[in-house]
Amino acid sequence: MDEHRQFTDEQLAEVYRCVSETLDSEYPITQEREKTLTAVMEQIEGSVENLDELVEQSNQRELEAAEQQTGSGPEMGMAP
Repeated sequence: MDEHRQFTDEQLAEVYRCVSETLDSEYPITQEREKTLTAVMEQIEGSVENLDELVEQSNQRELEAAEQQTGSGPEMGMAP
């Protein structure tokens, strides 16, 4: 990792997911905040080569954790 970077690629992928979820939600935000968050996503997209893969891995881990918490999973007829 570049010694001048503050975040790992994995951390940036998590930030990206959170920002994406915020922008996709019905949560009211100002146009200024939306513009800032969109710029953050674009900056992360430009700096993390395997972003799609890291985001997918993060999504999968979250689904697995949710299944463990509820005690349900594919064996109970639920789709991942």
